[in-house]
Amino acid sequence: MSTQNLFTTGKPARPDVDALMKAFPVEEMEAGSIIKHEEVMEVINVPKGTQRYRTITTSWRNRLMREYNVDTQAEPGIGYIILRDDQRVDYGLKDRASSLKKFSKALNRIVRSDETNLSDIDAQKRQHAVIVMTRQLAESRKVTKEIATTGTVFQPPRALPPPEAPDAGDDDKDPVH
Repeated sequence: MSTQNLFTTGKPARPDVDALMKAFPVEEMEAGSIIKHEEVMEVINVPKGTQRYRTITTSWRNRLMREYNVDTQAEPGIGYIILRDDQRVDYGLKDRASSLKKFSKALNRIVRSDETNLSDIDAQKRQHAVIVMTRQLAESRKVTKEIATTGTVFQPPRALPPPEAPDAGDDDKDPVH
């Protein structure tokens, strides 16, 4: 049997992902460090820029995030950065801004569709999408505005308060109970 017929939906990525997991152990990954494309190509023996390379590295990065909470960011021409927590927040905010723009564009596309050219089912889908998406967008803007105007931002405590010292007359009592 030829290899061409063996994999009807493509060659599995798992063996290459496992090889990357072994070559770059999670325990040795440090936030802020970079894993270069050349190092990855050497392990999987697949050229960068191919669909196969993207499939394997995407699966690997998803596994790192899902199983170990290790977040990475592709740096074009360099490799993959293991993100520090502050970088995770920064990239997350960029992703949010980008997704809000896409969301607004999608809503605009739906709103501008001519309802008279739609079937009854498509007109109902359009109406539902407009109602739901308009409310979601309005709520997001409302919350953002509230935070901006009130300055209310969740601030976790810097440290737990010190435990209270027992009274001088309580020497014979158990301080825990």
